[in-house]
Amino acid sequence: MDRSLNTFLQTSYRERELVNLMWMGFILYTLSYTLTTTTYVNPVICQVLQIIGLLIFIPSFFTLINFRIINNYLLVFFTLYMVWVAYIVIRGVPTTGDGIKFMIFDAWFGGILYLSPLFLLLPLKLYYLKKLFQSIIILAIAFLFYDVFFIRDLLSQGESLTSMYIIEYFSKTLAVLSFLSFNGVSVSLRPKKIFTYPNIACYHFFRSFKGSSWATFYVRVKCYDFVYTLFVPNKK
Repeated sequence: MDRSLNTFLQTSYRERELVNLMWMGFILYTLSYTLTTTTYVNPVICQVLQIIGLLIFIPSFFTLINFRIINNYLLVFFTLYMVWVAYIVIRGVPTTGDGIKFMIFDAWFGGILYLSPLFLLLPLKLYYLKKLFQSIIILAIAFLFYDVFFIRDLLSQGESLTSMYIIEYFSKTLAVLSFLSFNGVSVSLRPKKIFTYPNIACYHFFRSFKGSSWATFYVRVKCYDFVYTLFVPNKK
């Protein structure tokens, strides 16, 4: 028990550097990709930043992961899932320049998404969890800055595709993860969680505003209030 606790709490200096680089590259790639959906920023600049983010993220990520899985059930299901993922990736390997660019630069429908199961192989340590939630907070803050900068598009009326893309991709790429830090493990980030409250409010507001349904907004608020009341213990 003591050994497992020490393993959970202790992190070497090299590990900390690699973890910081990993999330730095991830955040750079994510923020650059989100900007490409606005059509206001030169996509070439965003793609260069995405490449830099990948060059920082991938080496540190594969250095940190551990392919040794102790749980036999998890090992079986993870292996089967990775075989299926490898089959899907091999079948969809692009042969054209545009296809390769799509696989590299599209975070939601490209090839980068297939790396997500490998996050399961990262060591379960306190420092790793702390940096995970700090990265979520950084994306939440970026979501608020992006909302202010593109407020005219977010509040525009009509069927503007640009406005719809901005709301859709800003929400699901930057804002949704903040729900984890709102109801998840705090990992000593309680003072920083204040950024998630306006983040969640903006998420619900803009999603409902563009749908032109204040009833939807009300339902969202009441549902989340119910879930929060159900799972968060009363501290009185």
